Amino acid sequence: MLSQIPGQRLRAFIIWEPVIASDLGPPTSFVLSRVSDPRAMQFWDGSGSLSESMVAAEDNSWLVEPGESPSPDMIVWDLVAVFPPGMIWRSHESPSSHCGPVVRCIEEIREDLLAHAK
Repeated sequence: MLSQIPGQRLRAFIIWEPVIASDLGPPTSFVLSRVSDPRAMQFWDGSGSLSESMVAAEDNSWLVEPGESPSPDMIVWDLVAVFPPGMIWRSHESPSSHCGPVVRCIEEIREDLLAHAK
């Protein structure tokens, strides 16, 4: 999908973390090769610290359905979050769009990224 989005200002950060029993360690080279766009960076978060900090953030309501609150033991995974150009993600600000699981919302995210690329 990234190859369909023009512009060098796009950055994709892919965070892998253990969630299910078969997630025994970092992704293999084969798994990492699924994303080959040079604008993408992939990281292994073996402790789930990013997920924990997102759940603990003051403004975390975007992580759940309206009217719900994230539980402290929630794991944030299989999520895409788009932040507008120029935003520096310092304290888990709300994204301009987000969805998950990824496989169900690729077209929605592609359209949002194309809108930001203009």
